[in-house]
Amino acid sequence: MADVSNKGYLTVIALKKCGSSQLGKAFRERVFEIPPHRYVTAIRHPAARLVSLWYGHVKRRYEEGKALHIYGPPSDFKKWVRWVLSNQLDLLDHHIRPQYLELRDNLQNTPAGSKLFICQLERLTPLNKELSQFCGQSIQVLDKKRHPHPPWPEYFDRELLQQVRNGFAEDMAIWMSLMGKGYEVMDPAKLARQLDKRDSL
Repeated sequence: MADVSNKGYLTVIALKKCGSSQLGKAFRERVFEIPPHRYVTAIRHPAARLVSLWYGHVKRRYEEGKALHIYGPPSDFKKWVRWVLSNQLDLLDHHIRPQYLELRDNLQNTPAGSKLFICQLERLTPLNKELSQFCGQSIQVLDKKRHPHPPWPEYFDRELLQQVRNGFAEDMAIWMSLMGKGYEVMDPAKLARQLDKRDSL
């Protein structure tokens, strides 16, 4: 967990490659006095997350000749995605580890009466008003500077995209559940129990 604002009663759970820098800039050094405890997080479409990881870490490390650790063998993007999906995802680096496992681990044992604001990363900045209401003060999450590469859907054919959806099925389920408003406010401990049950099936 990237706890960038555990001051007062608000904790930001900034998942890797899921807007952690945007959330960090918006909440860092802010003081909140809004009991009960509040939690904020964003979840990203797993295919978009893989593209971001490829450009932000894997491809750049290959080009710079740096050690790649668990990031897989040098290859093109599609071959790398298939390598990711062929591994036990929960044991991979936290940049790739399924988002629902990170959420489950960070939301367990939250205090009674806590509330979680969870949203789709792709719709985070348009939700500044709703996020500010949840936090009890004005919050301005800014758009992140985009990498000069095509939109993530252009990197996938239909078969590979379906493989990603299947491989990150729980992440997709959470992301799809937010399609309506783009966000939900819920009991974090209840969500953690639900995710724990899913993982045990």
